[in-house]
Amino acid sequence: MSASAWIRVTFLLVVGLVAYCQAQDKYSQMYRGPVVDCREIFGYLNNLKEFFKDECGQLDEGCPWKLQKAIKWYGRVAKQIKQYVSATNRHSARFKSSRSTDSECYRYLNVLDGNCSVRCRGLVDRLWDDQSGLGLSITQFYKPDPEDKCYLNRTVRCLKGVSATESCSRVDKYVQCFNDQYGRKDTETARFIPFTTVQHTRILMECAAIQGIPVESLQRAAENGSGLPQEACLLRCFLIRQGLYSDAGGLDLERLEVQCGGYGSGWDPVAVRQCIAKVEDCDKCSKVQRIAKECLQAHFKVLPNPNSDTVESVPFLVEFYVGISVLGINFKGMISGCLLSIFCFFA
Repeated sequence: MSASAWIRVTFLLVVGLVAYCQAQDKYSQMYRGPVVDCREIFGYLNNLKEFFKDECGQLDEGCPWKLQKAIKWYGRVAKQIKQYVSATNRHSARFKSSRSTDSECYRYLNVLDGNCSVRCRGLVDRLWDDQSGLGLSITQFYKPDPEDKCYLNRTVRCLKGVSATESCSRVDKYVQCFNDQYGRKDTETARFIPFTTVQHTRILMECAAIQGIPVESLQRAAENGSGLPQEACLLRCFLIRQGLYSDAGGLDLERLEVQCGGYGSGWDPVAVRQCIAKVEDCDKCSKVQRIAKECLQAHFKVLPNPNSDTVESVPFLVEFYVGISVLGINFKGMISGCLLSIFCFFA
């Protein structure tokens, strides 16, 4: 079959797959046929693009313009489906771009040219906290040059040179270090916003309600230091509601890293993915718990709320972190903090 014929056939197939992907979500309550995960469609399109790319490189007379156009088209469609899959797997997760946050802060402060607008963006996007400083999530708003091997060292050197003590001025200068040294700022792409401790409590209470577990049971677990009732299913719901896990796609390790503030120097994504691939369990809840504990050394429990003024609305606190063990050293990343991020030293 000629290249042109291949393009026509696959074009029709792709159009059908994209339409299926959209209809499956729109009419999910009505559809009762076999289900194809849209992630599989994304993988198929990506492989198709690479196939035509290889074919193109093997042609002695050069790559025809139709084939070049097809390669670009498959790449664009694959990217769109990937974004669509990400958007439909959010649940309680929030995604913001720097531009949208700046617009939001403009309404809050009624001014955008003062350096307190940068602090506002930092607070809204969870990349800054007046107590703990910069969080790892700031890095997702920048794209370093892949040829630049020194951007991180330059950024850290710049951060260390900041002497401002007033909060608005300090965060403004820290962010300027990233603007100048870390990489190109991406103001348009919406990024994952980490959850706060209070939000974690709310999500776990929602999950308990879904599972039919009384809030009093969680409060007793917090007071006694005992294990959570139906812990495996609570953990699965807890991760799904944050957009960190889905049964079809598994753990979203990139979002989890942002939420945890980094994995630490012992992080080995290849080993973690190999570990996850070996976990086989028919029960969905047990599978998530095994992945979390065996592959990420996750810790999941509830603690009493030490603040008596807020205990009525926040009856307990959620403690969730992952630990990567290297040479006997356990690196922990508190889910609500940024202990592992090098930028947390700049508070």
